[in-house]
Amino acid sequence: MTTSRIWKEKKVIKSLKEELEQNKKTYDKNIELLNIRLELEKSNLDDFNFEQKKYNLTRDIIEIELKNYKVVTPLMEFHRVRDWQEKWKELKEFEKENNERNYKIAQKNFEVQKKRIEVNIDIDKIKEQQTRIDEKTPTILEQLKKFGVNEEEKTDKIEYTG
Repeated sequence: MTTSRIWKEKKVIKSLKEELEQNKKTYDKNIELLNIRLELEKSNLDDFNFEQKKYNLTRDIIEIELKNYKVVTPLMEFHRVRDWQEKWKELKEFEKENNERNYKIAQKNFEVQKKRIEVNIDIDKIKEQQTRIDEKTPTILEQLKKFGVNEEEKTDKIEYTG
């Protein structure tokens, strides 16, 4: 064997090992990305559930207050506070409308955030990348074995069930 050929083999071995190591890092990063995605999805859902609970409570309280308005009206008229009474009712109607608007905004924000998470951490792209790595790794290991280097495959399959 010539020095040039030995040098080329060492260079090929080095690049194959580097590629194998890069594949391992990619696996680790993909696992990390999938975990981040799960956390973001959970956080987004928690935020939406909070807004939904707030909406329901506020709606129920406003409905109770508006129903009680009918009971309070005769008493208020007796004490001549009709103007205040009308403004109070108007305020409650506004609060009711505002609560519904805020809930619709929360729904839209939930959907926007959900879509943003899906776009930024694309499961299909990660699966494609993992498939390419899974297909290429045995070839790299086989090439390394031809050069007498025995590298064990250190990657695990990633299954995302999100």
